[in-house]
Amino acid sequence: MSGEEPPLRHWNNVDVLFLDFDGVIIDSEYVHYRVWRDEFRERGLLLSTDAWAGHWAANRSVPGDLSRKPPVSALLEQRLGRSLPDGEDVTRRVRARYHEEVGALPVRPGIEGWLREAAADRVRCVVVTDNKADRVRDALTRLDLMPLIEAVVGRHPDRARKPAPDAYLAALAQVRVGPDQAVAAEDSPQGIAAARAAGLRCLAVPHKITSHLLVPGPGVVIVEPGSVSLDRALSMLARQAAGSPPRRGDETRAADRIRGSIAGLAVGDATGKLIDKRPEHQLEAESVAMLDALAAGGDPPAVFGGRITDDTVLALALAATIIATGTVSREALEAKLRIINPHGGRQVYKLKAAAGPLYVAADGATNGCVPRSAAVGFIYQPHELGDICYDTLKTVTLTHGHPDAVMAALAFTMLISHAVAGDSPQDALAALRPAVSALGRVAGGGTEVGKAIVEHTAAARRFARLDKYVDYLEDTVGMAVAARSSAVAGICLGLSGYPYRQLMSVLLRRRARWDLDSVAAISGALVGAFNPDTVPWSWAAATERFAASSFSQIAEELGQVRRRRQPP
Repeated sequence: MSGEEPPLRHWNNVDVLFLDFDGVIIDSEYVHYRVWRDEFRERGLLLSTDAWAGHWAANRSVPGDLSRKPPVSALLEQRLGRSLPDGEDVTRRVRARYHEEVGALPVRPGIEGWLREAAADRVRCVVVTDNKADRVRDALTRLDLMPLIEAVVGRHPDRARKPAPDAYLAALAQVRVGPDQAVAAEDSPQGIAAARAAGLRCLAVPHKITSHLLVPGPGVVIVEPGSVSLDRALSMLARQAAGSPPRRGDETRAADRIRGSIAGLAVGDATGKLIDKRPEHQLEAESVAMLDALAAGGDPPAVFGGRITDDTVLALALAATIIATGTVSREALEAKLRIINPHGGRQVYKLKAAAGPLYVAADGATNGCVPRSAAVGFIYQPHELGDICYDTLKTVTLTHGHPDAVMAALAFTMLISHAVAGDSPQDALAALRPAVSALGRVAGGGTEVGKAIVEHTAAARRFARLDKYVDYLEDTVGMAVAARSSAVAGICLGLSGYPYRQLMSVLLRRRARWDLDSVAAISGALVGAFNPDTVPWSWAAATERFAASSFSQIAEELGQVRRRRQPP
């Protein structure tokens, strides 16, 4: 049949699948992080997942431990500014808890399915690890996976550890295949580097610690085993596209507001990520100090690394396709989303898993499609509402199909277009109010979401203080992952008229566990567009460094696209 994928061995010539044990088969890295995080927390310190990932990446880039200290306890002493009197006891306690918890870990979702797919197609599965082979075999036996594994290639005193290619070169020799006949599944930049140095193509399998570190490139695709089959993953690897079109354009009058919106989105996303769904009473001293610095107008503390999530990553992805094509191209966005590391964004993995010439999301009631839709609003004038709706709809439905999510994205994009045009929040809300019914017809429903935005934004005038208004939103619509909750709250706050720093520092001190990075990203994008002067630019610079992007350049190029669309 013409629409079917060809059999795996026919088009990819894969004889062996190498899998890393720690990180790919079980998620031991997060356990290791969690037990050390608790030691930091007991001392009033925040050990973020990106600080953990960065520390281990630095320590694994050099052979041996030159300090002769356990690297994480050395980091703890550095952050405390003093030696640990009970350092050996801390390390023993962490090690004991780690081994206890790792011994009970299940197989990562989707990995057993991958192994069974491989067995059905007579692809040999070999575990390649820097751990001891006997220990890994025992763990695989406990997990009932050994019948699916041909061999375990473990630690050897004569071989360098990853990122050196030694383990993979030894594995290739042991199974007697060339690198063009094998694919590696790895979870870390070091493992990917080791596989690529041995000449292997690589399936990059993200988890909580490494998800932001993995980058697609020649011979590397990023896939989630729980969402993407092995057959589909290898198909993506075989058909991988390389390179990206050049950008062009120059500054326009709207560029400052576009830049403010991108920066506002990114800083809200990154600060919300560090808070990580924790209510105020669970925040460490460093997190509280970070929010105080934000409110006071200070520069970001060291704990703020500018790490963004899918909210910013996907907004920048859509912006890049608009710059490259000069329009909103569903085809270009789909191609980018199928190869990109979404830094979360579970709905994107459903798109990656799908095949065929036409894909329209069947579900998705969450907020993920909302922040990225800002890029559509950047290039349209408010009176071009039909074009705004059409282009928003065709990009949103790649990942989200529920009317609530579509409606939230439509309303948000419309409001962004008003902000970039120089309208006030009050003018933008006045324009949205009569459009809700029509937007509901475009979205196929979701009018309750539109009405909630209008109702709860108007309610802001009843509160003399921002914290009381934020409490009101928390108690009414909430700030959960569903679009009818967090997206509504974010849009309402974005229209509230409060300065950026004040808004963010109050928003992120919540009483319950919420999806605060998305709420902050959505509200930040609006506040940054309405009033870019209030955006904390030193904080934005950290997110630019993390994203390896210039928000000024992106804004100028999007502004040029916007300008070219207007009549002379």
